[in-house]
Amino acid sequence: MGVQLPSPTLMQKEISQIINLQKQLESSLRQRGQLGQNPNALILAAKEIMRRKIEINDSSIDNTAFNQAGRLLRSIGYIVTETDNLRNQIGQEFKNNFYEAKNYSDEVAATSAYLVEISTLSLDRNEVSNIIETVSNSINNDGKVSLFSFSCPEVDFPYLVRGDYPNDYIQTRANKNTLSQNSQKNRQVFSQLEAVSGYPIELICIVGELDEESYIFPILGDFNTNPYELAQRRDQYRADLYRQITKTYPQIDVQLYGWSQLKPDNSSSNRFLPSYSYIDKEMSIMKMLMQPDKYYAGALRPNPSQLQQICQLKMDTYATQGLVVKSMFPNAIGLQNEFPMRQRSLMLNAGLIAQNQDAIPFTYPYPLDP
Repeated sequence: MGVQLPSPTLMQKEISQIINLQKQLESSLRQRGQLGQNPNALILAAKEIMRRKIEINDSSIDNTAFNQAGRLLRSIGYIVTETDNLRNQIGQEFKNNFYEAKNYSDEVAATSAYLVEISTLSLDRNEVSNIIETVSNSINNDGKVSLFSFSCPEVDFPYLVRGDYPNDYIQTRANKNTLSQNSQKNRQVFSQLEAVSGYPIELICIVGELDEESYIFPILGDFNTNPYELAQRRDQYRADLYRQITKTYPQIDVQLYGWSQLKPDNSSSNRFLPSYSYIDKEMSIMKMLMQPDKYYAGALRPNPSQLQQICQLKMDTYATQGLVVKSMFPNAIGLQNEFPMRQRSLMLNAGLIAQNQDAIPFTYPYPLDP
């Protein structure tokens, strides 16, 4: 059962007010030539100038500096104060509805409330508690809010079976991918999350680029592909995807990795993964994806036994990816963009669950599974 949260309408009203205040703040800082500087640090410095001039008549502070400090406090002081009040209000409302958040700061609670509120899937109390703890670690230890998302590489599978240029199934230009398809929603989430939290946003993007080597080629063969050429093409694609992402989301810090850069040398299979309970459902999904008008474009035609082996290796691959993500990016919240969303999150968390480790927290800001 999902957690009861503050009224989304009320939260959206507060978020809209914070967004408007942030626009006013940016305009004021731009006029002063201080855009990009930390407003809280500017206010603290201005208050210190005022204190030293008024209380101890510091002769090193001339009237120009004193007047500039006063103007800054008048122009942005109330904006920052009102923003903090709204942020605290969201945090307090969240604490009133979720007692596990009571020992955390209002900014952590407000950030967590936003991540929970945007989810199109209901989150249980354990999931929300995991989000709160991870947000707290990200803000308090890293001074930012970290998000991560997988992105499927762009491929043209018929090249695998045409014969002459099988390596060309790996595309080298970023066009249509999960991050570009959801760009409008992502921009909204990033800007609102930064406003609500008061911290910069980091997006860790991982390209799941070794799916074929992980669970297709071991069962169906490598289609005469050349590993060196595949690696070169993947390097080109990552570079172009990074260009696309940073251009699309210039307001955030983007870290881009390919799974080939993160994959451990020896990833052993765990034969007791909880995700194996979804093997039949995954086989149905893969059958659908192998139709001529779907992801694999009819290029792959495994028999039932091969398909089961492919799906089991796929479960193992996702579990390994989850273990690596949790180890390398322990303070990141997942933006789940792959369908079916719950199943994909379980597949990524399966290895962690099997080892009794904390799961990766996810939120689901995109439309429900088709």
